[in-house]
Amino acid sequence: MAANASPSEQHPTSEQEYEEVLARLNSLIRTKRRADGGSWEEAAAKMPSLLRTIGLREDDLDRLRVVHVAGTKGKGSTCAMVENILRACGYRTGLFTSPHMCDFRERIRLDGLKVSKARLVQSFRHCYEMLERSGELSMAGFFRFATLLALKTFVVEGVDVVILEVGLGGRLDATNAIPHPVVCGVTSLGYDHMEFLGNTLFEIATEKAGIFKVGSPALTVSQEPEAMRALERRAEELGVSLQTVRPIDSFQGGSDDQCGGQFPSNYQRVNAALAVALATQWELRTADEVGSKNAKERLALLESNTLPREYIEGLREFQWPGRAQIIEDGHNPSTAGDSDAKCGESKGLTFYLDGAHTPESLSACAEWFADQAGQANARERGEQERQGECSENILLFNCMSERDPKVLLGSLNNVLLQKGIPIHRALFVPPESNKSSMIRTVCSSSVDLSWQREQCREWQRLRAHVQPTIVRPKFDGSIPVAAGCPFPDSRRGAVVPTLRSALQWIRTAPKLYSGIRFRVLVTGSLYLVGDVLQLLDRAPR
Repeated sequence: MAANASPSEQHPTSEQEYEEVLARLNSLIRTKRRADGGSWEEAAAKMPSLLRTIGLREDDLDRLRVVHVAGTKGKGSTCAMVENILRACGYRTGLFTSPHMCDFRERIRLDGLKVSKARLVQSFRHCYEMLERSGELSMAGFFRFATLLALKTFVVEGVDVVILEVGLGGRLDATNAIPHPVVCGVTSLGYDHMEFLGNTLFEIATEKAGIFKVGSPALTVSQEPEAMRALERRAEELGVSLQTVRPIDSFQGGSDDQCGGQFPSNYQRVNAALAVALATQWELRTADEVGSKNAKERLALLESNTLPREYIEGLREFQWPGRAQIIEDGHNPSTAGDSDAKCGESKGLTFYLDGAHTPESLSACAEWFADQAGQANARERGEQERQGECSENILLFNCMSERDPKVLLGSLNNVLLQKGIPIHRALFVPPESNKSSMIRTVCSSSVDLSWQREQCREWQRLRAHVQPTIVRPKFDGSIPVAAGCPFPDSRRGAVVPTLRSALQWIRTAPKLYSGIRFRVLVTGSLYLVGDVLQLLDRAPR
């Protein structure tokens, strides 16, 4: 396996140089329009040329021994699990995922850590200068450039394995320029990015199956029949073996307890099952080449339906910020002194963060929150009765403007109602970051809140038949509600002008009302979740 020494450590870089890189990356963002005005098919066809321009040949890419993962729900989590497992086995890993929540470097990880600023600056300069010199810079755009940057970094660092998450779709995605992945995986499929991928599950699955390659086995999880037909058709066309993975708990050692309680919801168990299968296939096909002395023993255990110690360790240590993440606010070791920049911690407050942003993922998020709230209620019931305490659930929500809040909030609300989990207050806030800029800004009170008002109205419509339940004392008057808020009573929904003011109120409330335990569900967008993590001083490291 590759040595642990990193070439990037020999080249320190300044903060100014890193900020200049971010500014140039920012200039490449064109949302989902083609930067050069061409079609997505034309752009995909140019990717091999861009790779050659930055000095990457087919054999360089083959040496990355790629695990390639597409899907609608859980592909980032699955990739992170695969990385954790293979790193626990002793391999040097590279991980490329998107989007980032707080720092661009989250997208490119080496051995589980964000790429260093020094290595990023060096790789960026090489790629940017080569593409600019060849006149191809405008062909790249932001995501394709980020993919080039990641691949160049992984080649220079000499990793043993790269786990690549597809950005959008599969067939025309920048990551699909990898000619010979070791193994491909498809996570749970659903309706998302329909303006690009199609209006039916069959069409969407066909685009996802575009990552399948001749000679590379393909793995997937249980899918809707329509989606599975599309995956099977593409696999048959290529002569590729397509297998549906076995449940994680069918392995000895695969129970939630044995894996450290890392599967708080069913969808994470599904992701873990796919991750184990992908890691197994990767070791089966590359172990001799890479030279892992224990790979044969691990594969023998897996053949006998037993998870190896390293696989269990990788799953147990798995962390994927912003996805089914729980933060007990009173346990935060870092208390910021500047309330303008960070919001001081408080006890009696728990944040539940999940960047769900599709109907399927919002339903899964609601299932997870309901399960967690139910468990918390059971744990706290005796203590609450003794101390006269009660609980309050708060929804902190925002979705991107291309999403349909009626559908997203409907998915969330339906499950919560079915599970009997009340939402006592709902706050709708603008994010501090967005996908059209790398520059994080502080929202002013004059920001346009029309989109948040629309979401608030939809929530009020969904909850019109639900009798508001509220714990005493009532403290709506202290909520910094935006001017013109359609429903200033936060039991029905309220728009708050900035995320910071919403968090400051949320973190102040437990201090003022010590008899209430607050649970805050933060969801609707990874950008919102990232902003909350930043303000809680819990940004991914």
